[in-house]
Amino acid sequence: MRLYLLATVLCFATLSSFAQEKEIHKCFEEYKSAILKEKGNEAVGKVSKSTIAYYEKSRVEALEADSATVANLTVIDKIMVLTLRSKMSANELSNMNGTSLFEYSVDQGMVGKNSVANGSIGEIKMKGENAEGYIAINGEVSPIFFLFSQENGEWKIDLTSVFDVSNEGMKQMIDATGYAENDYVIMVLQMATGAELSSSIWQPLK
Repeated sequence: MRLYLLATVLCFATLSSFAQEKEIHKCFEEYKSAILKEKGNEAVGKVSKSTIAYYEKSRVEALEADSATVANLTVIDKIMVLTLRSKMSANELSNMNGTSLFEYSVDQGMVGKNSVANGSIGEIKMKGENAEGYIAINGEVSPIFFLFSQENGEWKIDLTSVFDVSNEGMKQMIDATGYAENDYVIMVLQMATGAELSSSIWQPLK
């Protein structure tokens, strides 16, 4: 009898895990579809609270952070803040919050399509109410994962969960070029925008 109960419990646990993994795959694919279609109102429902909090933090930094503060941000944070300053006005950012800024960024193609175009979620490791979804590129699973979390009964993707790895990779790439980090960031932004950026971009918008 005990063995039967144990087998039943294990069976239900396996089925539950399978169902959760299916929902995680669905979350990523719906997020990917929204990004590729530049549908911010669809993408925002698939990202975690921590992702929205990051956009709010970046919004405030774009408005208020001085040059020394921005210069000492991580590479990804620096690119984010300077991109916002190069594309948006103080008035536009002041009238937004983290949610609306994320939606706007997706609508404007500012959330990289290349990061998801050939991507999928391969192996999934359940971690209680969180899960690690390992990123597969063209079907080949990498050691890098997105963190997914359950919020109000739905799985959400935390875009910030890959930032540490991404920052390290970018720093190594910049070091290999021989450029100073801040110079490299400005060069990349100028190439992306097709416009010359003045030194005022390091100053707060407000």
